[in-house]
Amino acid sequence: MNLNDYKGILVFAEQREGQLQNVGLELVGKAKELAKTLEAPVTAVVIGHEIKGLADTLGEYGADKVIVV
Repeated sequence: MNLNDYKGILVFAEQREGQLQNVGLELVGKAKELAKTLEAPVTAVVIGHEIKGLADTLGEYGADKVIVV
């Protein structure tokens, strides 16, 4: 196993009733700043029902990849 294959920052973005909470958006922004230093991607995870559109917003805040569950 090569640990370099597992490089990156993972952020959980909380949503309530289809609205992203500010803290998650702030974390994505801070993660992006840190990612520049580490030369690593930022992945955001958001969980919920009928929230597929939130992925675009997380991308606008700096997530390189978004996982919607």
